[in-house]
Amino acid sequence: MLQKEGKVSERKKNIMKQHYFDLKPLPISGQRKELRAFILKRFENLSLSTIDGDTIQFKVLGRFMKEKFPCLNSFSAVEEEEIIGFLKDWMTNNRYKTTCNHRMKTGNKVIVEDAQPIQFLKKLLQFLRPEEERLEEEKDIWQLDCFDFPICRNPIDPIRSL
Repeated sequence: MLQKEGKVSERKKNIMKQHYFDLKPLPISGQRKELRAFILKRFENLSLSTIDGDTIQFKVLGRFMKEKFPCLNSFSAVEEEEIIGFLKDWMTNNRYKTTCNHRMKTGNKVIVEDAQPIQFLKKLLQFLRPEEERLEEEKDIWQLDCFDFPICRNPIDPIRSL
């Protein structure tokens, strides 16, 4: 089991012992490898409570993959829009919400966004996508020449990346 230091109360640690990533229900080893790599990458960068919340989304995604794509070796073998559409349909048929309301911290504005399992799948698919295939906005370092719109530049001190 992976160990990570962090500011977590004993009560939360006890709760988190009940939540874990069980990769065995996933039907194909390729799916297990991809999800394991994704979880380990998130484990490096996120808090324990966020990782603990991921276990719930992981279990929903695992049940979906077992029912809808039992022979699929890779999540990226299906077009992103197609697999997300199948997940939304499956969630509706299994009485899961496909959207959730999110209250913005600044002001009282409420926005509607995709449900957590859908967001989890989108993050997984983005993780699996090669860096060069990602949109420029999704990369960590933006090459300003790669955007589809004109950018006003300072001719004295040009900036090429952010």
